[in-house]
Amino acid sequence: YPFIDSQPLIMERRGGILGANVVLVRLLETKKTIIILSNDDRFNPDSFGDPTNLREQLIRAF
Repeated sequence: YPFIDSQPLIMERRGGILGANVVLVRLLETKKTIIILSNDDRFNPDSFGDPTNLREQLIRAF
């Protein structure tokens, strides 16, 4: 993941249906999983490198 200095290895799946957005992020080296489920369209799962986005903040925290 190039937006963090340690460049962790991640796998990610994004999707949405009927007003819900979902992001599943697996941090392979630490064996941790982040799941974000949003029931509105305000959450943007396509936020690569945006430090204000929830997904980015969680990846950095883990």
